[in-house]
Amino acid sequence: MAAEAPGAAVERMLQEHRRAGGCMVVGYSGGADSSLLLALAVRHCPAGINLRALHVNHGLHAQSGDWEEHCRAFADKLGVPIEVVRSRIRAGRGIEDKARQARLRAFAGTDADAIVLAHHADDQIETFLLRALRGAGIRGLA
Repeated sequence: MAAEAPGAAVERMLQEHRRAGGCMVVGYSGGADSSLLLALAVRHCPAGINLRALHVNHGLHAQSGDWEEHCRAFADKLGVPIEVVRSRIRAGRGIEDKARQARLRAFAGTDADAIVLAHHADDQIETFLLRALRGAGIRGLA
């Protein structure tokens, strides 16, 4: 069985979550995966959905400000409102978990009816956590 094309998958997902006046937030890191998702969401967004982007700037890298500006510019080019949440995390043990928790808090703080995220297929821990948050059972977490 052939894999579904990315554009068709995004369009199907948007249609499934469509609500009149509903709000859908795209988690936008500025990387290739979330840039493609945001562009496809804009292209396939049905009428009546309030589409927005959310970028979390952890301030962990010297280029964090550049990434934030890149995200703002790309969202502006697409005509998508973007919210930037700045989260200051101190470097040290467990920094990835702290950053992940900051992102989860940022998403929880939105008024979104649906939050859509893109990540590389090999990012298994993020996939596991997202499924766990959705209440997946053992089969869903496997």
